[in-house]
Amino acid sequence: MKEIARREGGDFLSEEEKDDKLIVSDEIVIGSKFLTRYERSRIVGSRALQVAMGAPVLIDVGANLQDPIIIATIEMEARVLPISVMRRLPDGRYQNIPVRKLLDAQYVEQIKVDFSLKDLE
Repeated sequence: MKEIARREGGDFLSEEEKDDKLIVSDEIVIGSKFLTRYERSRIVGSRALQVAMGAPVLIDVGANLQDPIIIATIEMEARVLPISVMRRLPDGRYQNIPVRKLLDAQYVEQIKVDFSLKDLE
C-alpha cells in the first residue's frame, strides 16, 4: 500500500485513510472565508520563487516589470494562479480551497462594506 502521510506517532496513513479525512464541500468549512495574511504571503513567496527560477508568467506584465514578488502579487490579484490552500483541523481532517474562491469572498465582502458606507452618507 502506498504510504503518503504520517500520523502523530510516526506511522503512515494509507491513501484510503487520507481520502476519508478530506472534506469535500462547495462552502469553506475550515477557518476564515478570507485569505489570511500568512496564506497570502506564502502564496506570493512561492509563486515569486517559481517566477525567479524561470517559470512562465501567467499574465502580460510588460518588459519593464522584472520584480518576481510584484509579478506574483499581480497574478494572485488577477485570480490566475492555479493554487489551492490546504487547511487542516487538529483531528487530521482537511479541506483544499482554491485561492480564487478565497479572493472572491474577500472581494464580495469589500463590496458589501463599500455599499453600506454609501448608505450611511
